[in-house]
Amino acid sequence: MRYLLGVVAVVLLLSRAGAAQPVNFVVIEEDGSRTTLDNHANDDGYLTDLSGQVLRAFITDAVGAGQPFLAVWAPYASHVETPSLLPAPADRHFDALAALGPWRPPNWDDADVSDKPRWVQCARHDGEYQTLTDEMRRRAYEALLAVDEQLGDLLDHLAALGVDQRTVVLLTSDNGVGWGEHRWFGQSKVCPYEECLRVPMAVRYPAGIPSTPTTVSAPVLNIDVAPTLAALAGVPLPVEVDGESFGGWLTGSPPTSRRTDFLLE
Repeated sequence: MRYLLGVVAVVLLLSRAGAAQPVNFVVIEEDGSRTTLDNHANDDGYLTDLSGQVLRAFITDAVGAGQPFLAVWAPYASHVETPSLLPAPADRHFDALAALGPWRPPNWDDADVSDKPRWVQCARHDGEYQTLTDEMRRRAYEALLAVDEQLGDLLDHLAALGVDQRTVVLLTSDNGVGWGEHRWFGQSKVCPYEECLRVPMAVRYPAGIPSTPTTVSAPVLNIDVAPTLAALAGVPLPVEVDGESFGGWLTGSPPTSRRTDFLLE
């Protein structure tokens, strides 16, 4: 029996009800009951932590029942909050990266945009917006520190349950963002540039883990995730899908052919 665990980041809820971001919100539980998160004194209401606890409890129940499982964990970090327009890190991580330098790649705030579309030429790129974007980036990294902690707790939990060598862990994100490249500020994501297109993807496949991590340079899309997990679990797909499995790279049998391009809309 093989357990599958998918870890995917998508937008769900506000991140916190803690001191650094004094917002109250209500969580609707699986049984329909409502839990109000309104503690502003500490990190007890920080959603990344709370959802990580729920994730581990779900896995514990599944393993205890001897059942295979598919868990999708979707923390809100590192999206911006309302009304601050900044990501909200846990209190314990607030200002942890205060010394982080600004992001200034060669294509940052392009000086000459005469060859760019009108919407790029008209994009806001004043000093105030640049400062806000720098703060967004720093807070986003600080918010991801809690995600990193929860992932570590998850791997430790799988090992404690004795299923770490039978569990696939897939980590990815829903979109990339711009932090000033091509004048694309404000942690914006709906742009036709590499910064918005590319997202990280890391897969931990115990049966095929090499002595050192391996990087594959090939186009992989989010529509490939489901076929890959199904293939690794030995489950036939019930319907025809657009995606294709990349599991061969994990099992030592790379595909002989692969897409070379795709549509970005």
